Amino acid sequence: MAFVSSPVAGQAGAPVVAVLSFDNNSIGKDAKDFDGIGKGVTELLITDLAASSKVRVVDRSRIEQILA
Repeated sequence: MAFVSSPVAGQAGAPVVAVLSFDNNSIGKDAKDFDGIGKGVTELLITDLAASSKVRVVDRSRIEQILA
């Protein structure tokens, strides 16, 4: 689930932020145990940033499309 903030007062000059997915680059026999952490960290960052009026959060799927 991605969150997109709507333009509100106080965000006009705010920096635009996109949070992309984190990859699990762990090594070792238990590396797969950490696969879910990347998604969790991504969602936590998006939620916290979207609640702030100091930045504007853009939809990461749009950014991923542009980068592709």
